[in-house]
Amino acid sequence: MHINQDYILDNKTVSVIYVPLCNVFDFILVNYVSQSNSMRNASSTYRFLLIALLFLFPVYLSGQYLENPSFEGEILMIGPPNAWDICIEGSTPNVQPGKYNVYVPPSDGNTYIGMFTRQEGTWEDIQADFLVPLSKDSCYIFKIDLAYQQTLTYNSVDPIMLRVYGDDVKCEKQNILWQSPIIDNTDWITFEFLVHNEDFDITDLVLEAIFNNQNYPTWGYILIDNIRIEPTPLIDLGNDTTIVECDGGTGFDLEAGEGFAQYLWQDGSNGETFYVDTTGVYWVQVTTSEGCTASDSIEVVFEEYEEMQIVTSGDIEICLGMSISIGLDVSFGSPPYVFEWDGIPDVNDTIIVSPDTTTTFYVTITDNCDGAMTDSIKVTVLPLPEIDLGNDTILCGSDTLMLHAGGGFYSYFWQDNSTDSTYTVTENGTYWVQVTNENGCAAADEIDVSFFPPVEVNIGNDTIICLGDSIILDPGNGYLDIEWQDGSTNQTFEVFETGFYVVMLTDINGCEGIDSIYVEVDDTPTVVDLGNDTILCGGQTYLIDPGFYNQYIWQDGTTASVYNVTEAGTYSVNVLGDCNWATDSITIGYFPPVQVDIGSDTNICFGQSLQLDAGFGFISVEWQDGSTSSTYNVYESGLYFVEVEDVNSCLGSDTIMVEVASEVDLGADTSFCEGETLDLDAGFGYDIYSWNSGSNGRFENIAETGFYWVDVGYTFGCPSSDTVYVELMELPVCDIGDENNLCEGDTLVLHGPEGVFEYYWNGVQGGPNLIVAHGGTYQLLLMNSCGDDSDEVEIIEYHLPEVDLGEDILLFPGDEVQVNAGEFASYLWQDGANGQYYLVSYDNCPDSLEVEVFDGYCKNTDIINVEVYNVEVPLVITPNGDGYNDSFLPIGDFTGIKENKMIVYNRWGEKVWESSDFLSGWDGKSNGKFVSGGTYFWVLEVKYGTENLSRIYKGSLTVLGTE
Repeated sequence: MHINQDYILDNKTVSVIYVPLCNVFDFILVNYVSQSNSMRNASSTYRFLLIALLFLFPVYLSGQYLENPSFEGEILMIGPPNAWDICIEGSTPNVQPGKYNVYVPPSDGNTYIGMFTRQEGTWEDIQADFLVPLSKDSCYIFKIDLAYQQTLTYNSVDPIMLRVYGDDVKCEKQNILWQSPIIDNTDWITFEFLVHNEDFDITDLVLEAIFNNQNYPTWGYILIDNIRIEPTPLIDLGNDTTIVECDGGTGFDLEAGEGFAQYLWQDGSNGETFYVDTTGVYWVQVTTSEGCTASDSIEVVFEEYEEMQIVTSGDIEICLGMSISIGLDVSFGSPPYVFEWDGIPDVNDTIIVSPDTTTTFYVTITDNCDGAMTDSIKVTVLPLPEIDLGNDTILCGSDTLMLHAGGGFYSYFWQDNSTDSTYTVTENGTYWVQVTNENGCAAADEIDVSFFPPVEVNIGNDTIICLGDSIILDPGNGYLDIEWQDGSTNQTFEVFETGFYVVMLTDINGCEGIDSIYVEVDDTPTVVDLGNDTILCGGQTYLIDPGFYNQYIWQDGTTASVYNVTEAGTYSVNVLGDCNWATDSITIGYFPPVQVDIGSDTNICFGQSLQLDAGFGFISVEWQDGSTSSTYNVYESGLYFVEVEDVNSCLGSDTIMVEVASEVDLGADTSFCEGETLDLDAGFGYDIYSWNSGSNGRFENIAETGFYWVDVGYTFGCPSSDTVYVELMELPVCDIGDENNLCEGDTLVLHGPEGVFEYYWNGVQGGPNLIVAHGGTYQLLLMNSCGDDSDEVEIIEYHLPEVDLGEDILLFPGDEVQVNAGEFASYLWQDGANGQYYLVSYDNCPDSLEVEVFDGYCKNTDIINVEVYNVEVPLVITPNGDGYNDSFLPIGDFTGIKENKMIVYNRWGEKVWESSDFLSGWDGKSNGKFVSGGTYFWVLEVKYGTENLSRIYKGSLTVLGTE
């Protein structure tokens, strides 16, 4: 914190203090150095500056870090949604729900994202830019909702994991913020983690679906929704407040909250609380033990007391019977205020009243400084409209009733929402109407309407009487009036002739009813026909059915409507029709019964057959399977029957039960589990059992591996036998050891127990061994038919120590370099040295330096090249053509020099020679002529090695013998 400058505001000296808060925005505090009695003006100035600052930084205060954190958008098979992109070419994130039969409801909004991993080793990602970077000096709580669905449209998928990256370069995946556990929950679960990056501001977010096991890629799927990012920690000093001073100043403590590692108030103090007794803006910055910071500010204004000002809710009109809320607003003075209503025990600033007549309500207000004022509110009570629907009433049958609500009202509202002044009633019920007058007051009335049931009259159904007979019609008792179709009013009416007859009745409620009947006089004769005489086959029955009549008398005196014939004879019946009797007879004869015999029930052995013979002399034969031969061969157990027809078309049949002795079957070879026994079952129904153990029961109890056989038979013969192999299976006991250290880039092998088992490593079927290349939790599920057992081990993957010897070294005569391998547990150099430092010099250096370091867990190596160069040039040349020292040439081994440039200057700084091939040398000439003897200066730049390392040489040269 530092004070930038003093300003003059409202004729007062103001210090403007610049305070950086979490690198999110800069906050300006205005501190009045001198106070005056214009405190409200000062408060206004504070607020103006604060509001101006908020407008300068609208984005940072919005709290929205991502443009589309809930993945809202159009449902797509190939995403991404708005404001998101992909980094991996071929990523096709799905905007769900609705694709691949994924219908999990979103955890937030309308849509969410689904991402795949694939069996061929590829996966998907999605990327977004932060609207507001996550500051390297700040902390954030990152929340995200994750779920899993196993079954998609075309296949099942495994649960997988999510990796979250945050970097300052788009699609960079160097800085991992969090890796989820295996997501196998089918309902949404919110996961959260802390983001505190100390190296750079995070501007880019990448979400990446990853396999559970990189060595065994599988089809996987993960659902993602509703990212929330919140700064942490959070601190609240409370709302800005104003304190009114009655008789002098007062103060209070601001509470920053407990549990923070550091506190910093605006005056530099570092306590948990700060005592406030003067007007100003106060702020505090807190820091957690993790290094996360947050701040808050509050404006506190101490004001001098001013008289209360009261504004009431005003005089008001209400309708009789209504309740109304009345009250008042109080400003200035010194809250809290005390309200005393005249004659009312309520002490609130607002009360509910319901006077029967116009009333004035008085209230006295007292503030915290004992100031008091009185005010009043008048409530005028308006009369209600008068409404009368009449008395409750009763109607008959289908009668109706018109209800009249009266005229002259402003509006009408019936129980069914209709709005006419009248209403027609057609059924039982309670009916009401509310009317409103011109003052807006409403009143209502209701009426109960009951309906008497219609008069039920019944003088019988239409009927027929015989000629000479009559029928008496009688509607029953309990009616006030009776009137027949001819105007007669007797209780009954006698009918002799064909025609319609009507009666009208009135009951004691005055409700009317009517009924009618048609009566027909019948004079037609009765006729009966029992059919032609007939002959039946032996054992058949014949049902004689004359038809429908009123009465029957058969030859044997029985009176049923039908007669069942079981023997030959003549049968007759007398029947009574509507009015007359009639008679008829029929003769029934019988052929002898058909005799067929296919034998008695019998037994045969498995593989044998039995021939059934129906006999001869029949015109047709049919067996149970539809075949028509006179004989039938039996091979299987079952019920067999035959039906035959003789020359009289009479049928005969017979059945036989044949049981074929079964062969024993102990079933397929089988197994049982260690600690158990197995019962072999030879089957039911045999008379003889003989096991290889010597036992002779149906069951054999097995306790160990081996071959077991049994011989069976019946008392009538038919022996058989069977053999089965039974294996005793060991119980799965899983143990994969406790080896748990792994260096980055290395592998280790987890070993499961050997045996006849199925092996599932982290849910993926495999063999007894698993090669592990990464850290994590590895679980083995061991299964066979006897059960399962599991074990797991946590593999800790240690990062390789980061050793860096620096750039390749270039040495010139006299040079030496001390190379630092960094701080580790141990070292091994190429020559066996074991120290942290290695000295290499021009006179004693290897071609390369190599060191292996060990940090206590893992080893790593770095290597650099060492190059040695030397270029020398002569100090004097004599370009006189004698063949000795005529040219200016470099001397030495120039292997590795890739480029060169040499320039010679005279004593006045003029360039006299330049060449990029200094090995050709300078002959002492400039522009074709020898230069004058004397001193010259040269500059030589050479570039060495594959990296073009540059070195510049400078020196002087004496030229002699050119004159």
